[in-house]
Amino acid sequence: NASWEEELRTLRSVGKRLHAVHRLISNQLSAEPDSPYATLIHGDFKAMNILLRQRRDIGPADSDRDQLLQSGPSTVEDSGGEDDVLIDFAQPGPGYGMSDVAFLLVHSVAPETLASGGEEELVRGYVCALRSFLAKSIQDPSRMT
Repeated sequence: NASWEEELRTLRSVGKRLHAVHRLISNQLSAEPDSPYATLIHGDFKAMNILLRQRRDIGPADSDRDQLLQSGPSTVEDSGGEDDVLIDFAQPGPGYGMSDVAFLLVHSVAPETLASGGEEELVRGYVCALRSFLAKSIQDPSRMT
């Protein structure tokens, strides 16, 4: 089959190009503990590794991006002080925090949600929430826990 042979040649070509630059790419995407902007990352941050509190007023599972971005503390059930929980810490280590965010988007968000600017909108929502959290934490360090 000619098309299969051509696809195989293309795949081998991509493999050779990736092999030629894999160390450079790995070095740019990997962080050492003393790297600027390095933090402790989960390493496998996806929906199946996050246990969420029950929430109300968020709408159906196919909520639009605006609703997802606007859901905040006022939409969370009173959980008696219980927080959302991350599980499966098989790959934690030093890294860049946005790598966990990127991993979550790629593995847990429907492609149609990411299309047409959705990815950028979700990242902007994340950055906005992070800035808000950090600003509140500076004012009241007890919020960091």
